[in-house]
Amino acid sequence: MKLQSAYEYLKPIAEAASIGNYADALNTALACVKRCIALDRANIVKMPVIRIVDKDSNSVHNAGELSHDRLYSGGYRIKYHNIQNCEGTEPGSCYQFADSDIEFIDCIAVNDEIIPPPPKVVPGHCEICGRDYDVMDFCVSTDFKPHSVCKTCAKMPERDIKELPQYQRNVIHDAKLMLITEKIINDQTDDD
Repeated sequence: MKLQSAYEYLKPIAEAASIGNYADALNTALACVKRCIALDRANIVKMPVIRIVDKDSNSVHNAGELSHDRLYSGGYRIKYHNIQNCEGTEPGSCYQFADSDIEFIDCIAVNDEIIPPPPKVVPGHCEICGRDYDVMDFCVSTDFKPHSVCKTCAKMPERDIKELPQYQRNVIHDAKLMLITEKIINDQTDDD
């Protein structure tokens, strides 16, 4: 797991302070400090380095280096799945585990203090305002998590979006793209 840089921690604090939202800036700063303390106290575990071979190109990479890597348990075996191209280590697939000596690396045992769980999303209810009508349920490749946003929030003006926490801003921007795509498809359908 790669830790965020100091700039990534400080950017939301500076943004909140620049628009006069000092309470949000303080809360963000406190959350960063709590996360740093949790990282200092975290357990370090030894994990094997798992190397993946692309049979088409013969390239090798460590599982987890690419954002679309996914390891999962299939019965009593570890399996690999590339979310980007939907291939894996199944028979007939284009990936396989590399035959190599086992090497171990130190990893942080992640817990809820280090990476807090995202807020629960109830399908059919807007995660921004809570409405239960005119809601779009979707999943995007930026975070691979389900989201629900009503069309009213998706049309929110940029000045109001800036007041939201970062994760909600990202969700609103994804919902705006969904609305634009829906409009383009509807316009094309109407033309036919």
